[in-house]
Amino acid sequence: MLETKKEYEVVRKKGDSLEVAEMCYIMGKRYIGLKDYTKAQQWFLRALRIREPMGLSEDVGKIYIQMTGFPIYSTLSATALHYKYVAYLNFRASKSLRSQMEANKLLSHFHVETWKLSQPLPYSKSIGSLDSAIYYANQRLKVAKMINNPLDIGDAYGFLIGLWKLKNKPDKSSEYQQKALDVYTKAKLLNNIMSLYAGIGEDLLKQNKPSLAKPWLDKASSLAGSVSNPALHELLTNVYGSYYEQTKQWEKAFGYQKKSQELTIKNFDSQVNQAIQNLILLDEHEKKQAQFIAEQKEMALQKKLSIVVLALFLGAVIAGILFYRLFIKYQKISKVNALLVQEQSHRTKNNLQSVSSLLNLQIYQLTDPVAIETMEESLMRIEAMLMAHHRLYQGDNLVEIHLLHYLPDLIQSVLRSYHFDSIRPIYEIQDIGLHTDKSIPLGLIVNELTTNACKYAFKNNPAPSLIVRCTLKAGIISFTFLDNGPGFVTDHKKGEFGMQLIRLMTDTLNGDATFKQDGGCRFDLSFDCTVKPKITSKS
Repeated sequence: MLETKKEYEVVRKKGDSLEVAEMCYIMGKRYIGLKDYTKAQQWFLRALRIREPMGLSEDVGKIYIQMTGFPIYSTLSATALHYKYVAYLNFRASKSLRSQMEANKLLSHFHVETWKLSQPLPYSKSIGSLDSAIYYANQRLKVAKMINNPLDIGDAYGFLIGLWKLKNKPDKSSEYQQKALDVYTKAKLLNNIMSLYAGIGEDLLKQNKPSLAKPWLDKASSLAGSVSNPALHELLTNVYGSYYEQTKQWEKAFGYQKKSQELTIKNFDSQVNQAIQNLILLDEHEKKQAQFIAEQKEMALQKKLSIVVLALFLGAVIAGILFYRLFIKYQKISKVNALLVQEQSHRTKNNLQSVSSLLNLQIYQLTDPVAIETMEESLMRIEAMLMAHHRLYQGDNLVEIHLLHYLPDLIQSVLRSYHFDSIRPIYEIQDIGLHTDKSIPLGLIVNELTTNACKYAFKNNPAPSLIVRCTLKAGIISFTFLDNGPGFVTDHKKGEFGMQLIRLMTDTLNGDATFKQDGGCRFDLSFDCTVKPKITSKS
């Protein structure tokens, strides 16, 4: 993303509209990779504003195809069908083989999708049919063979496999499965081979033929060590679980079901952590850009001030006038810099809000309670950072957060999430203004401690209580968090993500932290509140 942004700036300065449109398209795809579909759509629309006035083309078609895949549109929604139809018109108008292949692919999809709902084709009165879908799918296959790309050919075979299944023609479906397998085997596409093996095994299990399914699953398993795709491993685990259920090997079925849940949680954790890391990288990049602009303006100001000093030798009156004008400019630049910092905090808040909204959408699609709990805890961690940036954006101080208000607000937010609103914590917090580089790690620690208290200390506790202290003395902040629960042994929780995060944030603060048994669980943390400038060493 960072490299693409740099390339976009270079192309934009050159002024070539077609190159700018292509970079806008690439930027949209980058944001899809980050699952930020709002910004992705903004970049795609920029590209369309440049390309569409030039007429129908393959480039316009591929932009509309990207937009049909947004999660906000269902496959058969009016918007998605409209985008696909516009893409089809653009592909049909192009003379390239790839455009012809895409046009036939879309026509085949239209017939399948409208056949399922018994509704007319887009902008037509006729109903879609499977026979027409198969015809256009075969036309697509012919063009794919002319292009001679194994992935295109295999994908075309795969679509025909599904069509013949819908036609209830297992012999034809098996014929195309073998053809697809031959293509993938010749091209050594292990991911596709493993997916096809697992798919064949799954189909046989649906036909209640476990003895025929098992060899295909074993073939897929033999490739698992060479394939790193988490989704394929999860698919194979689920299908194995179904096999052992059908063969009534309950112990093995339970083992695979447990393994499947673990893979699901692991994949979701990985996606969440990656999204947060990507967000942090973008945030750092934008901070550096804002800092660079501010430094450039300050250097320009210094240069002008030097000119003023030299001008003083020419006369006091002229120097006074110039100095006054530059002072006015300096005030304007200072205001602009302040707005830049405030806008940066606002952008970070919006980015965090986008990630939070995305995770909320993911939660509604989950059924496993463990996965839902994991996602909800991740949401609260993002909420801790979001709350900090919200206070920065609304406050007068652009880099400091007042702990007297921030920590109680954060704790009350977690208590509300776990339905412990009735608890009235005792706060002994000084009015300390703490830099964001320190306050956000502290906020994440407080979020984890409050979450642990809700889960282990307050549950089934007839009189839950919580004491939070935060004081500043000689540049050292002392923080204490004490609940009246049963307490816990930290050695037993070293593997948990929450405890790992507490240790990581403690290291980020360069602080010292301890857990004690003191009428409950007590956590003490001390760290230096000053922020030292980062020194980059050159090797």
